[in-house]
Amino acid sequence: MRNSLFTPVLCTLALAASTMAYGEEVGRLHLKVDLQIEAILLDEARIILLPENGEATLLENIGTMFDLDLDLGTSYLIEFQRPGCVSRQLMVDTRITGNATVTSLIARAKMKLVVPKRGQDFEFDGPVGYIYFNEATGSFLYHSDYRVVGAQFMIDRMNTEREHFAQPDALVVVPKRGYIIHPDYEFGTKVSTGVNNAPMVHRTGREKSEGQFIQVAEVAPDVTPVTQPDAPIASVTLPVAPITGTAASMPMITASVMDTPFINEELIVSRSRIIKEVKVAREGRTATYRKVTERYGAVYYFKDGVSCSEYVFQFGTTSDPQPAFPSTKCTEVTCRR
Repeated sequence: MRNSLFTPVLCTLALAASTMAYGEEVGRLHLKVDLQIEAILLDEARIILLPENGEATLLENIGTMFDLDLDLGTSYLIEFQRPGCVSRQLMVDTRITGNATVTSLIARAKMKLVVPKRGQDFEFDGPVGYIYFNEATGSFLYHSDYRVVGAQFMIDRMNTEREHFAQPDALVVVPKRGYIIHPDYEFGTKVSTGVNNAPMVHRTGREKSEGQFIQVAEVAPDVTPVTQPDAPIASVTLPVAPITGTAASMPMITASVMDTPFINEELIVSRSRIIKEVKVAREGRTATYRKVTERYGAVYYFKDGVSCSEYVFQFGTTSDPQPAFPSTKCTEVTCRR
């Protein structure tokens, strides 16, 4: 059954005419999946395919692009897994309702798995993607971050199947910006993206290039003073700030008044992200800091609309001379399913 679920990427299905009666269809839905995993190799990625009526199937070592052929007239719950990543689920309803004319039996979905940030321990309480038949277009549509209702029994079944297909406890080292430490990589391998900011970053200088900002960070050992001149250099590529902003204007205030900075915090909550905006007036200047937490778990930091490190965010938004910062160089996460 495992091999029958995969078809070549170039395979296409054509439906010249379909005969339907009271929601019963003959045929299959061709689901094309684009799977991405942030900062770590795709190896060990796998899915659990759970049909509404039938046994669950485990598919291992899947690629970035793969296809599934799903029976019509039912529903499926698909869970995407990778050790060290937060699992995500996709609900697929293959029922064709009414007497609609079917124009396509091909559906496409994108799914991205990310490594949780240090200190985060969470899981999604349901599917984050939904595929269903749309009568107006005569085809199957994909919605992301769609809260599926009425399928709790399948979610409960998936919890059982997850335990059934559980892997032995795997020790995974969470990657950080600049360097990645993981069993799949040689120590010190540089990567362009990551989840955790290196906690040893003290000072940063920036160059603006086309479409991105390049950060050059001075990295020092935990016990090394901030002014250590011989610290190794790590080059890190950071995404362009999705939120632009400039420092708000503020009347000049004498230094004696600015001994204690004025800090104003605002929390902005939307469907896809949570933004913590902090405006700090210090020594006659006002800076705007933003911490953006995406729904899937990634966290980004910005100062006046430009990407910055977690250290810069913490240092700039505290009234203390210097914030407390973790001394650990990497984080070990034990995945138990």
